[in-house]
Amino acid sequence: MFFLLTNPPPLFSTAWSTASPWGFLAYSKLTYTGFLLSTTLFVTLIPLIMEIDREGQTLKLEKLQVSDFKAKGYTDNQLLQMGFSETALYNPSVL
Repeated sequence: MFFLLTNPPPLFSTAWSTASPWGFLAYSKLTYTGFLLSTTLFVTLIPLIMEIDREGQTLKLEKLQVSDFKAKGYTDNQLLQMGFSETALYNPSVL
């Protein structure tokens, strides 16, 4: 946009001479800030989303193992001692 009107009409020459540096400064600051925010969000949110998904898959697998062990006759205390989480053993109570 800065390069479009290199020779502005005389009516706008004073406005153009003061607005042009401020506009270019604002544009450069906004692009830098946008780049900084987007890369930070990309670096932090993508691994977080992947970790949440992996945790859900792990919990499903643990619940399948718990149901298999319960079918074989293991008690809840034995499963807790084996290292299974309480979330996999019991259904969560929702109010």
